[in-house]
Amino acid sequence: MKIDYFAKTFIVFLMSLGILSCNQSASKYSRLMEERDSLKLENEIQSKNLNSIVEMIDTINSVLDSITMEEGMLFLAPTKEVKFAKSKTLRDLDRFEHVLRHQQRRIEELDSLLSLNVNDNQSGMRILIANLKLELEKKDVQIAKLRNELSRKDVDISRLRKEVQEQKETISKQEETIVSQGDKISEQENVIARQDEMMNNGYILIASKKELVEYGIISKKKFLKETKLLNERDFDDQYFQMVDIRQCTEITFSARAPKVLTNMPKSSYTLEKNGKGEYVLSITNPASFWSISNYLVIKTD
Repeated sequence: MKIDYFAKTFIVFLMSLGILSCNQSASKYSRLMEERDSLKLENEIQSKNLNSIVEMIDTINSVLDSITMEEGMLFLAPTKEVKFAKSKTLRDLDRFEHVLRHQQRRIEELDSLLSLNVNDNQSGMRILIANLKLELEKKDVQIAKLRNELSRKDVDISRLRKEVQEQKETISKQEETIVSQGDKISEQENVIARQDEMMNNGYILIASKKELVEYGIISKKKFLKETKLLNERDFDDQYFQMVDIRQCTEITFSARAPKVLTNMPKSSYTLEKNGKGEYVLSITNPASFWSISNYLVIKTD
């Protein structure tokens, strides 16, 4: 009986130890499960935040590329002979500023999000955020510079347009003056040419007495049978041969008893007969010969 008692007591003791050990294992297992669930939840949160960060960075980079492209178009438009529209440029600048403000807010959200999730692996993200902030600040400065440049260009364009218009008016007046002067010069040249022509034109008429009377060159006094040369202003040029007195130095003609009726200086010419039975009037001093009259009238009989 005593042995059974001790055996039973020992068995109860062993069972107590087993129960105690099972309780301790269950408690440790429960803690491990809680830690696993906590880590799993934290990992899910960090993964979700990381995905959000990556998505935001991609969006910001895309917008920065868009701003750079638009900025290039803004600068290149005037040099590519595209019509420079101030209103469109101002609208572009307003749109750029709106995009910048929006992205700056998103970057601040990103920075705050990283602050809530302290992690040794976030140093690269923070450097990237700092670079994004710097890029946006540069774009902000560039937009302000563009506005100032546009304002200055507007003043310069207005001034240049005024100067160009004044130059056009000056050129127009100068052209009118040139045309007027050209007309005057042309008219003067015509007058000079006519005067030169008149001065160097000589009129020669070699005819019989009867023809000269008929042409109205001379008149005849019947009772004295004399002839008188009429006024040159009444001569009809159609009966005369026109010559260039600078070229005409010798006149050959047929006559029975030739006589020079116009008042030509006798020392300025000679009148002789050649071997062919013709008379030759040689002008030895043209300037003197034509000094009194541009008309030469020779009566042949």
